[in-house]
Amino acid sequence: MKYPLLVLIGVAIFNTTLPVLAGPNWALIEDGRKAQAARMHQGSSKEATTQQQDSKNAKMQKMMKECQAMMNKG
Repeated sequence: MKYPLLVLIGVAIFNTTLPVLAGPNWALIEDGRKAQAARMHQGSSKEATTQQQDSKNAKMQKMMKECQAMMNKG
């Protein structure tokens, strides 16, 4: 009776420490890095789009002022 109980205790201890010995889950870590990079890229592309729109609006306003000036001269 003494030895089977010790074997069961040993197996239970081994099974509880096995995940610690396995190490980190690198696939999960890489997926997290890719997701973070995608979020960062989306944020930067939104800023770039906003800057492009502002630039286009400024050019359009300048062109409209020039057209108005030409129309007033003629």
